[in-house]
Amino acid sequence: MRAGMANLFWTQLSRLVILQVIATGGLVSAQDRAAPPFQLEYVDSAVDGELDAPTSVVVSPDGRFVYASAYKSGSHAVFARDQKTGTLKVVQTVKKEHLGGSTALRLSRDGNLAAAASFRGRAVSLYRRDPDSGLLTNIDIARSGKPFDIRLQYPIDLTFSHDGRYVDVLDSSNVAVFEIVSDDGSPALKFMESFSDPALLSCRGIYHHPSGRYVFVASNRRNSLVVLERDDDSGKLTRVAVIEDESDGATGLESVFGVTGTADGDMIYTVSGQHGKGDDSVSVFSFDDGTIKAAQCIVPFDDELGRITYFNLNHDAEKPVEVFRGGNEIVVSPDGSMVVACATLSASLAVFSRDQQTGRLTMIQIVLSKEQLSGVSGIGFSPDNRHVYSANEFRDTISVFQIKKSE
Repeated sequence: MRAGMANLFWTQLSRLVILQVIATGGLVSAQDRAAPPFQLEYVDSAVDGELDAPTSVVVSPDGRFVYASAYKSGSHAVFARDQKTGTLKVVQTVKKEHLGGSTALRLSRDGNLAAAASFRGRAVSLYRRDPDSGLLTNIDIARSGKPFDIRLQYPIDLTFSHDGRYVDVLDSSNVAVFEIVSDDGSPALKFMESFSDPALLSCRGIYHHPSGRYVFVASNRRNSLVVLERDDDSGKLTRVAVIEDESDGATGLESVFGVTGTADGDMIYTVSGQHGKGDDSVSVFSFDDGTIKAAQCIVPFDDELGRITYFNLNHDAEKPVEVFRGGNEIVVSPDGSMVVACATLSASLAVFSRDQQTGRLTMIQIVLSKEQLSGVSGIGFSPDNRHVYSANEFRDTISVFQIKKSE
């Protein structure tokens, strides 16, 4: 039986896929056709002793620093980044009681401010970022009930508007909107509204359109992508569109968790499946002036040419590897050439090349590693398009991957 399965393995391997075993035993895979334009190659993992269960990672606009947030330790870590090798060195740890459950730390577009959502602390924190040292200084905290009638239930993620005027916070099934105002010359958070809509049930991912006019929210329990519109004068939100799973041509939105878009805002990408339920897939949508249309759905077991079979070369060849389960976050590279999605439960990254004319994706690689990516929950690109960083919840590490282009 084992010999027969081995023969089957090599037959399918030669026909369908090229597998490369990276140094730590993870798998890198691509369809057996033209050489992919790039691959991710593992470089290193960084550790901060105060970083327990990191779930977000972001690189500063100048590429010099990397920021991570960990929810169990209630802490943030600031790393200096070697811009040539991508490797990291800890330069600051921020740990406060109100940061308990801090799942997301995000930077403003100009990099001058940072904000964090902390579900246990029921708080939103605002920081000033020193561009030279990279260090964070807490300048304001908005907690449930303070300083206004703020009712933060479960702040889980947030993002700055493109113009830096607002911070939108995903709060259970609401979007809490804060305006950034000047309080004696220092930026502060002013609570504006808690926008509620049935379509936002268990909202988990948020993306701001570069026009500043639209906000996209992934609704995990409603299996839908919600489009909100911001009023220029008041800053308040209204719902303008909802696209649900298995409607209007859309698929892959069951248990949708992450959402992102391109620099021009014409294409929107989602990933689903974080809690081990749902589609575990990546979906593609076109967007034009408030109208959203489904364009493509990829399950990272398949591609357009047929099913890819994966085998664990280090264990029993009879048992296929679970390559993408628990889809969590998705990001587009700064140059728009690639998209990467992470899957928490399978400890993997799905890497796609992106057609910059149509926005469609082609899966070119799966990076699968329990050592490097265990519990991967957050990912980020460096602005120079040279490195990808992952926040690994179960390893308490930030891993570094080099984007290696084909010659």
